[in-house]
Amino acid sequence: MKTKVSVLAVVSLLIAQSLSACVTHSIGIARNSSDATIQYIEHHQYLSSGDHLVTYYDSRGAILATKVLTYSGLPQHPEIIESDFTRGTNVQAYSSDTTLKMVSNASGRIKKYELPLDETTIVDAGFDNFLRSNWQRFKTGESRTFKFAIVGQGRLLKVNVTKEFETPGTTAFTIKPRNFFIRLLVPEMRLVYSADRRLAGYEGLTNLNLPSRDVSIEFSHYTSLTDPLSNGYPRPSERMISGRVYGLFTRLLRTISA
Repeated sequence: MKTKVSVLAVVSLLIAQSLSACVTHSIGIARNSSDATIQYIEHHQYLSSGDHLVTYYDSRGAILATKVLTYSGLPQHPEIIESDFTRGTNVQAYSSDTTLKMVSNASGRIKKYELPLDETTIVDAGFDNFLRSNWQRFKTGESRTFKFAIVGQGRLLKVNVTKEFETPGTTAFTIKPRNFFIRLLVPEMRLVYSADRRLAGYEGLTNLNLPSRDVSIEFSHYTSLTDPLSNGYPRPSERMISGRVYGLFTRLLRTISA
């Protein structure tokens, strides 16, 4: 029954997208952290309802995966439908007041998980919404501990979230697993925001099934797009509404670290 409801939810979102005049877009160019080659491209569509559609393309334009996020409760608790065409998997995550439920279908093999859920639990891509909704709770250099739920994984990961630095134009947060051995497998992630609190960049692991999973993603934001892909880059039909600050940040950080 839940699968039927979820399919109807996706159809409803797609209809809403086509009817809404208030869709904004973000494009993320994901590059290999070692040689800067394009690994994939993310196209984010934000509906006026608050729902969020994501399509992942390879550098040739083929769809790798899709994700639908809907928000009915806390900003860090999205309900998610994720289809990964490279793995042949479909995962649904939905929640009650105190429980996060996930159903994973990998080529007909069904797995179900139930995890405890409270306000200190951040569900998958809900990190971005959570940070923007709780901006003032973080002081520069201060770490706070949260539980991180990754869609399709049957355990919670304890992480430290730190506001690394804040300037008038750029703010950076880091997310680091608390467990030393897990940090060997899942290194620190970094989210970089522009002055208008839009996500400008990401450094860390991708959840996509790629030969190299360590990526740097640079985001640009648009009021509309005629085509999300144009030789690996967006072609805006209207003005860009957030500049690219991530490349400058990355170069600055590497200069400081040298």
